[in-house]
Amino acid sequence: MLSNEYLGFLLLGWPTWALVDGTWAALSQLADHCPEGYDISAYLILALTCGNIFPLVIGFSLKNAAREVLVTAIQLILVIGFITGMLMAFLWNVSVDVSGKSASVPLYILFFVVGACSSTSNVTHFTYVSIYDASNTTALATGMGLGSMTAGLLGIL
Repeated sequence: MLSNEYLGFLLLGWPTWALVDGTWAALSQLADHCPEGYDISAYLILALTCGNIFPLVIGFSLKNAAREVLVTAIQLILVIGFITGMLMAFLWNVSVDVSGKSASVPLYILFFVVGACSSTSNVTHFTYVSIYDASNTTALATGMGLGSMTAGLLGIL
């Protein structure tokens, strides 16, 4: 039987990469509606990888931080990720004119935030789980994988 602690870490990991992978799963539908067409994937990967700089900053900031600060950071990541996902649901097809050319700028910005949340959650979540039994690290990593799998399955459906 799985412990409540193990299940808790499994659930904590679930949303970390689900929004990123869900966006990739819906890329063909996005490409049909965004002004960039299939080039949207290059712009989104650029936005995502720029967001991946945040773990470096957060990792150094949390290096000697109190546990409560780490918990607050995790809560903020979860809330910001959820809000960003909701905004993506409403703004995915909004474009703006940039130098006379239409671009999905709101989606780029939101995907940048998604990248920052997802990659930073790796740092904060694994730092948090590190004081618990080593099997909980497996639970967290499995939860992250299940979140990605869930996004893929929903994309297929």
